[in-house]
Amino acid sequence: MAKKNWVLVSTKRLQEEFSFKTIVECTFSKKNVSHWKSEYEIDYSINSVCNGKIVNENSIWIVEACSLDEARSIATKHFANVSGFNIRNIKKVWSY
Repeated sequence: MAKKNWVLVSTKRLQEEFSFKTIVECTFSKKNVSHWKSEYEIDYSINSVCNGKIVNENSIWIVEACSLDEARSIATKHFANVSGFNIRNIKKVWSY
């Protein structure tokens, strides 16, 4: 059974002549998975109507993600139920 971050590359069956057992030789290799994440600063605004006036709230949120697209996806999913949500800018702040 392959452990986490390992991939089964090949298998080979070995049958001994005077035995009822079959030996299976498995070859594994380590996956090239990047667990490094960066921090992205998401500048967003929420537009709403209050007492007949348009109210624009601007704010900044720091998100940990692997890429800019993932950061955008996290913000979009987080504010999915908020009407008037708009991402103004996303920039990379920190990478480790």
